[in-house]
Amino acid sequence: MGTMMASETVPVSSGCAKDGGRRRVWRRLLTVLVSGSMLAGCTVGPNFQPDRMKLPAGFAETAEEKPATPEEIERTNREMTDWWAKFNDPILTKLVEDAIKGNYDLLEAGQRILAEQALRDKAASAWYPQMDGNMGGGDVRYSLNIDNWPLRPGNPANHPEASMLTYGASATWEFDVFGRIRRAVEAHEHQVEASVEGRRALLMVLLSELANDYMLLRVTQLQIKIATDNIKVAKESLDLTNRLYLEGVGNTLQTAQAQAEMDSQIAAREPLKTRVSQVAHAISVLTGKMPGELEEELKVVRPLPEVPSFPATLPSIVIANRPDIRMAERNMR
Repeated sequence: MGTMMASETVPVSSGCAKDGGRRRVWRRLLTVLVSGSMLAGCTVGPNFQPDRMKLPAGFAETAEEKPATPEEIERTNREMTDWWAKFNDPILTKLVEDAIKGNYDLLEAGQRILAEQALRDKAASAWYPQMDGNMGGGDVRYSLNIDNWPLRPGNPANHPEASMLTYGASATWEFDVFGRIRRAVEAHEHQVEASVEGRRALLMVLLSELANDYMLLRVTQLQIKIATDNIKVAKESLDLTNRLYLEGVGNTLQTAQAQAEMDSQIAAREPLKTRVSQVAHAISVLTGKMPGELEEELKVVRPLPEVPSFPATLPSIVIANRPDIRMAERNMR
């Protein structure tokens, strides 16, 4: 009977052990799964997904044309890189190059990019071990009247003079388990991109203003030439009217009207001269020079540059390449 009990007891005990082992295995597996899920939930922030807007395939005026191919889009972007060179005006090209190199607002934007890159590199340094060390030393003299210095080994006489040396070191290394460092680096990288787009926006405004001022300068010089020709014609008319009056043809009213016409043409030319000086000063400032520094160079009359035909592109490409929109998108990330 005892043997039977023994024979019966052994299988029961063995089954319990197996069941307990299975429970422990499942319990450990469940713990690992739950811990993994909790760690995944602790990661910092989701990935940025840009908004997608439904844009037309082409402009309304050219809806019947076929959509642009990727090769055409790439060619358009390449052609618009140095759009000012298409005017074939060496003076304008030189002014643009000087503005890119010397405009102070543009230089400040470039330094802002470098500052953002430094902050990004600082955030990325947290991926690596951080070490710190310090050392100090000096001579110390304790008071002879007050017994306030401790006994020191190697100084049995307990002299009041002592040389002190202190040093220490520490090292830390943070494992980026939850993605804190990675997200911080990504945030600074987006700030770098936003600074780059900010510089692009500033560059676009700068070059547009420079080109507009240059065109205004040439147009005003052309208007001055026309005004000068009008003054010449008015003076010839005045001389003819005076000669006729001296010969007994005409009256003083006609001579007064001719004189008033010439004076009016002269008065109309003076604001144009002032505008030329003002625009020349503005161009000097935009290129990073002192006002009036380019006046002698720009006062030489040149023909108005011919406006080239710039390629038309898709609305989506126009929107995607606007620096202000690109900068706003990167600030949202």
